[in-house]
Parts: sequence; C-alpha cells; structure tokens
Amino acid sequence: MKKLLYILSLLLLLSLLIVGATACDADEEPPAPEHSLSEVKGKRASCTKDGIEDYFVCDDCGRLFSDENGENEIEEPIVIKATGHSEVVDKGVKPTCTEGGLSDGKYCSSCGEVTVERKKLAPTGHTLSTTPTKLKEGSYYMCKNGCGYKRSVHYSELSVRSFNIRLDTPNDGDNAWTYRKANVISYINGEDFDVMCLQEVKTSQYNDIKSGLASRYTIVHYERQGAGSEGLAVIYNNERLNLLEKSMFWLSETPDVQSLGWGASHYRICVNLLLEMKSTGAKIDVYNVHLDHQVEAARVNGIKLILERASVKNYPIVLAGDFNCTTGTETMNEATETLINTQADAPETELGATHNGYQRIPEGEGKSIDFILVDKRWMSPLSFDIVNKYPSATEFYSDHFAITAKVALDPDDSVLRAYETE
Repeated sequence: MKKLLYILSLLLLLSLLIVGATACDADEEPPAPEHSLSEVKGKRASCTKDGIEDYFVCDDCGRLFSDENGENEIEEPIVIKATGHSEVVDKGVKPTCTEGGLSDGKYCSSCGEVTVERKKLAPTGHTLSTTPTKLKEGSYYMCKNGCGYKRSVHYSELSVRSFNIRLDTPNDGDNAWTYRKANVISYINGEDFDVMCLQEVKTSQYNDIKSGLASRYTIVHYERQGAGSEGLAVIYNNERLNLLEKSMFWLSETPDVQSLGWGASHYRICVNLLLEMKSTGAKIDVYNVHLDHQVEAARVNGIKLILERASVKNYPIVLAGDFNCTTGTETMNEATETLINTQADAPETELGATHNGYQRIPEGEGKSIDFILVDKRWMSPLSFDIVNKYPSATEFYSDHFAITAKVALDPDDSVLRAYETE
C-alpha cells in the first residue's frame, strides 16, 4: 500500500513540473500587439499616369497594409498601371478648289487629349477642262472638280518663255557658244511665243541672235557691267505686241547706278519692258531677272525691289528668269505673296530640273530654279512646261532647259470671275 502511494506522489509531482514549464514558455512569447490602422485612399490610373490602390497605415508604427485587418503587410502602395489612350479618329475636312481643308487627326476618348493634330490643307485650285463646254451664254472651260467654276473662252492668251542660254565662255569646251549658237537660234525661231526672257546673254551672243532672228521677233538687250559684258535680253513677238517702254535697273540699294546689292558678289540687273497687246490693248509689264546664286538676302531684296517698282505702274506683271533657288525658299515665298508660280498652279504642269549642267536629265527628275510668275489680279496660268529636249544625241542647247507658260489674261477682270452655272 505504501508503495502505491509513493508512485502516485511521484506522478503528481511530475505533472506539476510539466504544467509549470508550459506556463513559463507562454510568458516568453506574448501575443502580437494590435495595429491602429487608418485608411489611405488610392488614386485612379489615367491614360498617361500610373495610379495606386487603397491601403492602410498604422498610426503607431507606420507600417503599411493592403487590408483593413492588418494581415497583408506591403512595402509600398500597390501601383495601378496607366491605361493608355483610347484613340478616336477626328475626321478632317476635304479642301475644295477655293477653300482650304483639314487633315484627319486623332484624340483620346477618355481624357480628350489630341494625339495627332489636324493640319491645314491648301485649296486644290481649279482643274480646267481641256476642251470648252457649250452653255446657253457661250462656251467655257469648266472646272473638272464639279465646283461650278467656268472661264469664258474669249480671253487673251499670252505665251511666255524663259531660257538661260549660258554665257559665251571657252571653258565649256565642246559646249561653248560657238558650237551651240546655230541650234539656239533655230530653236527660238521654231517656237511660237509672245515673250521670251533670256539670261546670261553676252553682247556677242546678243549680236548673233539678233542677226539670225525671224522677222516676227524683236530683241532688247542690256548689259550688267559695261560694254561686252553678260546681260539679259527680252524677245517679243512684234506681230502681236507693241513695245511702249524699255528700261533696266540694278538689283541693289541704289538701283539707278551700277552697284552690288545686299552682299552679292556679282552685279545683278533686271530688264523691264512694257508691252501692249495689239488685239485688245492690254498692257503687260514684263520683268526679266537673273537672281544672285549665293546670297539669299540679295535674292529676297531683289524681288522686293522689282515688285515695288511694278506697283507704281500697276499693270499686269510677268516676272520670269533664273531665280537660283527652289520653291519653299524665302525668295519664292516673297515672290508668291503677289504673283502666281505658273509651275505650281497651272492645271497642266510639269515638274523636274530646269538646270542640266550639260548632263542628260530624265523628265520629271530634279528641281526647278527657273520660273515664270504672273500677276494674281489679272492673270491665271493655263499650262507650264519644261522643254526637256536636245538638238541631237550628243548636243545641248544650254546648261539650262527652256521653260514655257501659257497664261489667261483679262485686262478688265471679267475672265477671272467665277460665273454661276445654270
């Protein structure tokens, strides 16, 4: 009996020891403290900027949690990626013959931001039919675009040419003037034109052309730097035109005395003829020019001087020659404020190089530096052509091609009106 009581006492003591050890362990690992969480509102993502989700921050320890129970701790707010634009096409406006338009654009349907801006489009201009249409009030060239514009066939038509014939210099070897002059004179006589402006004409070349010129043509020549020097010449058809006035001036700050202008290294002149059409009495103010080949300021100011002088007389202007620049330059932009570039605006036109450098140039390739410009007020271009041809397989007329424009002239403005179709 005593032995049984002893065993029970040992078992009780052992159980008390185990319970005490467990209580001690519990004291060493106290329960985790509760966080005092405050909600922080997130930010929606936009088309171009990231956003963040709602999150919670502990007011006591500053730790971040993605949930309100503080069970999911995070290093930083969860990022919501930008959505990107939802692009919608902003339909453009098609240009008409006389009114400009707008190209297609794009904008975001979510935020309204313009992603592709609409650009202004220039008027297309009238495209005239090649044969007249008979209407109740007469015959007209109709605009093929269907806008209702028409032009009476009873206008005066002027044929204008410009040709840099290349000066007489032995440096050209087999292409020197002595080998080319017969072909050039034959070419001039074989064409039917009203006015032809020639550039780089030395006195000896003027004498050669004058002696070989057909009787229906008369030539006027001015030198830019004294006897025998290079100059400009204008040929006009004396069967159709009367010469009323002729003059020349230097392209410089002092145009009435021989002088260099605006930084140019060469003397530059302009030859001016006032012509009268025998059939209608219309007066044509013709300016022949060879602008500077190096200095843009000289070209721009030369154009300004010509237009200033022309404005005093106030007749329909024709300005033709070697501009030594291309379209889109400051010089051409200045000129086309007042005048029409026939190459750019004629219904029938040709693009390509006008300077060939005694090299064969395929039609339509290269850029033009020779132009024929006409007065916006009284004239309208009908056609423009680069005379890209050669006397033979091995010969050249010049290091430039001749250019030609046909122009509708209306001395009393009636031709350039847009009539209503019936």
